[in-house]
Amino acid sequence: MKKIATLIILSILIILSTAFIVGADFWESSPEYLELETEDHSIVEEYDAAAIEPEPTPELPTPAPTPSKIAYLTFDDGPSATITPQILDILKEHNIRATFFVLPRSGVDHIFERIIAEGHALGNHSFTHNFSRLYANDGGAFFRDDTIRMHEFLYDNFGYRTNIYRFPGGSMSWSRAAIDIRRNILEELGYVDFDWHVSSADTCSSPAGRDPRALSGNIVNNANGRERLIVLMHDVSNEAVVAALPMIIEGLKEQGYGFGVLRNENAHLAHQKAIAETAALMGWVVMVNLWGI
Repeated sequence: MKKIATLIILSILIILSTAFIVGADFWESSPEYLELETEDHSIVEEYDAAAIEPEPTPELPTPAPTPSKIAYLTFDDGPSATITPQILDILKEHNIRATFFVLPRSGVDHIFERIIAEGHALGNHSFTHNFSRLYANDGGAFFRDDTIRMHEFLYDNFGYRTNIYRFPGGSMSWSRAAIDIRRNILEELGYVDFDWHVSSADTCSSPAGRDPRALSGNIVNNANGRERLIVLMHDVSNEAVVAALPMIIEGLKEQGYGFGVLRNENAHLAHQKAIAETAALMGWVVMVNLWGI
């Protein structure tokens, strides 16, 4: 009896095992299982790909190229209540900073303040603008006192310290010996001086001096590809300068110029010989009137 019972139990176990194996094979071969298996593998593959592939690098804006040529727009003898604000408006519209070589004008404190607030540079153009005394044969004594007075005027009234200078009339208008004495004084006071390479000739007394296109042409047509170009204009009484300025800016931009302000660090430009440009106007040649500067 025991042998029969044992045989029965073994038979039952064999039948159950066979059924389990067959059932498993059937389940694995079923479409439902295959679909689940495929979905599981795709999830793993997607996860692995996400883990391996780097995040895409965001595209950054391309920085504007730095101009290889710089023009320094400078304005002498101001500020004025009428011309200077219009010039400042144009400079602001074009996002350009300029350099103003100023005199101690009264009634225009708000213009001085605006020049400073809008990021332009102020330069010392003397306190008196008196040629006979500034360049007198006195060893530069009056020149020294005059320069200090203008320096103190800017600091006491506007908290502005400048260390750049432009000789009234330009250094080329006076003897080398007289200018050397005064340059030594400026150096002792921590200054450097700047002349110019091209002038608009807006102080010229001929009709061309009131012609905006002629003023623009005097600058744009004489830039001559200089890498560093100092431009002379005045912001006192000639409305033609206001009309010429946008043409000057566009003309220089077309030649590849950017714009900057003069600072003491630009000393390598300071003693380059200024050019009293000649301009062919009205069919004849007119020399820049330096004595009106």
